Amino acid sequence: MAGRGHRVVGVDGSPEMLAATRARVPDAEFAEFTEGDLHALPLPDDLWTSSYARSP
Repeated sequence: MAGRGHRVVGVDGSPEMLAATRARVPDAEFAEFTEGDLHALPLPDDLWTSSYARSP
């Protein structure tokens, strides 16, 4: 999605998973990755236009 010009914010409770994600997309110009709880996102409520969740 970042490659299509969308601002992408990834949230995960695991620092290890965030590190793995950063390693997979090191040059993602519009991507931001932050540690947090998906039940209490560490971001403003009015930031979202859509969301996507994926689990293994």
